[in-house]
Amino acid sequence: MSAAAEPSAEERQALVERRQHLDEQLQPCDGATVLRSVGLLRSVMAVPNVDEETRKLQKAAFLMTLTKYPAWAVEAACAQFLEAAQGEGIHAPKPGEIATVCRRLIAEAQYERAKINAVLDAEIYVPPTDEERAEVSRRFAEIVAELSEASAGNRTREAGTAHADRLQALSTLREAEAKAKSQEIEGVKA
Repeated sequence: MSAAAEPSAEERQALVERRQHLDEQLQPCDGATVLRSVGLLRSVMAVPNVDEETRKLQKAAFLMTLTKYPAWAVEAACAQFLEAAQGEGIHAPKPGEIATVCRRLIAEAQYERAKINAVLDAEIYVPPTDEERAEVSRRFAEIVAELSEASAGNRTREAGTAHADRLQALSTLREAEAKAKSQEIEGVKA
């Protein structure tokens, strides 16, 4: 975030306070709230007749699934099922069905909290001063000049090396020709 967009001390304090409020609103609920809200639902809606062991497992499933949501969201979700605003109003909902409504209910608060965190946790970018920009430009020009000089030196060395190689090859060729001629002359004398 640019330093120009950084919140003032007062704005930062207000955001911190709002985040604390949202954190409190989003605290997971206790098991008693879940059991009371779900028990109310299941007492007036159709539930399958099951043995005691299955009933314990169902209770554990509701607790495991719903205690991660705030109490107000669990209570509001169960109320929606009681009023038939969710579900068909006849059969008691499963833990996942109540959790789906809870997620929808807390989504806005989670989104607001994420936006506040993005502002409060953002790295502050301070743009460079005119002097810093000038220094970077000067250093860049120096590097370009050094690279240009090095490149020109390499081309000169490469050209010099290629020329020396050609001269060496010509010398070797002349020596070979001279040797061949001398062998030819000796072959004629003999």
